Amino acid sequence: MAHGKKNGGMTLDKLALMMGRGFNATDKKFDSINKRFDSVDARLAVLEVDARETKKRLDKIEESIAGLANTLDAFLKRLTACRYRYSQVM
Repeated sequence: MAHGKKNGGMTLDKLALMMGRGFNATDKKFDSINKRFDSVDARLAVLEVDARETKKRLDKIEESIAGLANTLDAFLKRLTACRYRYSQVM
């Protein structure tokens, strides 16, 4: 070898095999990462559905509160009218 360095018996074939194993290992890691992303996507889809359902429930609650507020306003108007009539009688 040039400059007194030894290559430790490394041949181009051995180097090519070593690089091939490296690429295969990288592919396996990417496959693992893709599976994890698929899992995250599935969980995110469930959360999105839950969020939509929660929004629908909150919208219904808001409608119920608005209805109760209207009922309370009507009740207070009648109560005020009754108090006024009662004060006129006394």
